[in-house]
Amino acid sequence: MNLQLTKTFNTTALIGLVLLTPAAFFISLALSKYLIGIDYFFDVFDSFIASPGHPERFQIFNTISPIVFLGGSFLALILNVLAVAGLRFKKENSNLVTTLLIKGNFWNLTIVLVSFLILTILVGYVIGENWQCWVGLKDKC
Repeated sequence: MNLQLTKTFNTTALIGLVLLTPAAFFISLALSKYLIGIDYFFDVFDSFIASPGHPERFQIFNTISPIVFLGGSFLALILNVLAVAGLRFKKENSNLVTTLLIKGNFWNLTIVLVSFLILTILVGYVIGENWQCWVGLKDKC
């Protein structure tokens, strides 16, 4: 098996990078606060979002963030999977044979892996925050 990765940065990878940036930024802020203990960056962001003079910012953020974070990450994943993967169909002895083709573009594959990681983190967070409500252990949800 001969695997060759091309390292040309293309438009699809750039679009995927732009779509992943908001979710990656927010996750890095949260990880810096809760895992490393550096509160400054997250607190600045949090004070901007939840400032007492502008209560609508928090509501807007809570409405838009799932769409931007989950939707952008999922769209980046789909676009880059379509850029590197393909199907080939052919008929052999009255049987339909399907071949999965994967082009080895380094940047597209990197965006696929990073977007899958971000989606895993976000879905794990949603499950971790809401599982008690789903099974009825919490009264106020």
